[in-house]
Parts: sequence; C-alpha cells; structure tokens
Amino acid sequence: MQVARALASLGYEVDAFTPGGQPRIDKEILEYIGKSSDGAIRDLARCVYAVRHAERVISSYLENFQSMADGEGVIHPQLWTLTARTSRMSVTEPALQTLSRDDKTVRGCFIPRPGYVFVSCDFSQVEMRIAAALSGDEGLIKAFRNADNGGPDFYCGVASELFGEPVSKDDRRRQDVKTMSLAKLYGAGIETMSKSVGMPYGRVKIIHDNFNSRYPGLEQLAKKTAAAAWEQKHNGNQPAVTLPSGRRLPVGKEHASVNYLCQGTAAEVMKRAGLNVEAAGLGSTMRLFLHDELLAEVPADKAEEYRHTIEETMADYSYDVPLTCSAKILPDRWVKT
Repeated sequence: MQVARALASLGYEVDAFTPGGQPRIDKEILEYIGKSSDGAIRDLARCVYAVRHAERVISSYLENFQSMADGEGVIHPQLWTLTARTSRMSVTEPALQTLSRDDKTVRGCFIPRPGYVFVSCDFSQVEMRIAAALSGDEGLIKAFRNADNGGPDFYCGVASELFGEPVSKDDRRRQDVKTMSLAKLYGAGIETMSKSVGMPYGRVKIIHDNFNSRYPGLEQLAKKTAAAAWEQKHNGNQPAVTLPSGRRLPVGKEHASVNYLCQGTAAEVMKRAGLNVEAAGLGSTMRLFLHDELLAEVPADKAEEYRHTIEETMADYSYDVPLTCSAKILPDRWVKT
C-alpha cells in the first residue's frame, strides 16, 4: 500500500490487484514500471525492486549458506531430476533454481578448491533452437545457421529482419524481440508480451504479426500442440505432448503445450549431456546442473583439456539446428558466463 500510494503521488495508478483487492506490487509489475519514461516513477520502482532483491538474497541464500555448509565450507545441493512439470531438473537446499543468472553476489560465494578451477558449460539459446528445429521453420533455421557460421547473433538477425535495418547486441530492440520470442514459447498473449517488453500493445502487435509472417512455423507448432492437447482433454484423457524421444509428457495449461514440448525436450538434452560427460570419464568433476548450465570443478593444470572435452561432449548435433555449447574456465569463482 505504501508503494502504491507513493506511485500515485507521482502520477502512476496501479491497475493490477491481488485477489484480496490490494494493489499488486510484485516482481512483474515492478519490472514493468521500472521501464517507465518518467524518471521519478522509474527510479522508485527500481529502488523497491532492489531492496526486495537484497532482502531475498540475504534470507534465501546467504544466511542459508552459513547454516548448510559442512565443516570444509562445502554446500551439497539437492538435485531433483523430475520434480518440475516440464521434467527439468531443479535444485533445492539451497534453492539455486530461482537464482537470477545476473546475480553476482550469490554466484560469487562459490569458489573452487585450491589447485582447481570451475568450468561452466552452457547451452546456447537451447529452447529457441529446439523450437526452430521442431517447427521446421526455414527462416528460423536459416537465422541460426547464419549465426553459427559467423553471422549476426540469432536475435540480432531476427530483429534486423523485423525492423528492416541492422540491430546490434546493445540495441534494446534485440532484447524486446528475444523477450517476445520466448514469451511465445510460454504461450503468452500479446498483452503479456507488451508488459514484458514495456511497449504499447499496438506496437507489440505489429512486431508480433510481422514475426508470424516471416517465421510462421513457430505459431503453427504452438497451435498444433495446443489443438492436440485440447482434443485429448475433450476425449477425457490427460493432455500430453510427445517428445522427440517418444516419451509422453503431461501438460498443464493446454495453450502452453508448445512450452512443455520445448522445455521437456531441453530437459532430456541436458540429462543426456550429463550422461555423456560421465561416459567421457569426467563424472567426478560435475558439481551442479542449473537450467542449461553444467558447472564442473577440474584440476587447474588440465583446465583447457577438460573444458574442450566437456564442450564437445555436451553438444547435440542430432537436430536440424545444432544444440551448441560454450564452456568457459572460471579460475576464481562462479560467475555468469
């Protein structure tokens, strides 16, 4: 209520409410308001968000790290291989699954043992690569191939096509297109996309429609999977999608079926990658799986050799769009790669 009143005093009326009728001031709302063109409103939203984030880092992570660490200062997280609905792996004790990739404080708490370094290997844009491959969209597949062959970054290439002029990595339009593209995979509507990128509904709709015109395969895949899920439900069955492996994955909301298809496939890709690293004789180096990242701890004098092996072993070239990895050596601490 205090934040809502403060925003109102600056001329911004919160138009979202909790089930109890109170103004809703959650992460999504604060991020949206934090993109306001009004400096005072923007600064207030960002300040509140920063304070909440700091409180959460202390209570959810830093205090827990002190209590969870063993006598040697090592934390042993619990990895759940099938807890998430999409069959993605999740991490608890501590809850690293909800950790922001951009958080330097929490990640920086983890350091390799003396004589060792971390190797972080991360799949590159795996969800969108899988979506492009499963949809068979020629434009998306071509954009990824251009990026892999030294051309513009995938989202820069797509944004350049949509806006009719070169778009660089530091251009906000690249991030807008990326956010909108991923929102499509999550089954979000144009209104939700508008809030995510902080642009008017009408402008987002134009970009969205242009995207569908140039890259129709993704929309067709989403409609196809949703229609199949609705039909299964109508016939009294549990809606599910069938992954490339042949495994049936139950879905929650039918309109988000394409998200389950891509996320479930990405989950299997990540688990196979871990098995491949184990088969390569490096199983004892693996420390953590988080989203699409494997964190390993290897001897410092063999770091480059291990980095190359892990990167090559995890990559998957069985799809029309290669699922590539990027492995980096982290000598001091765990940081975003």
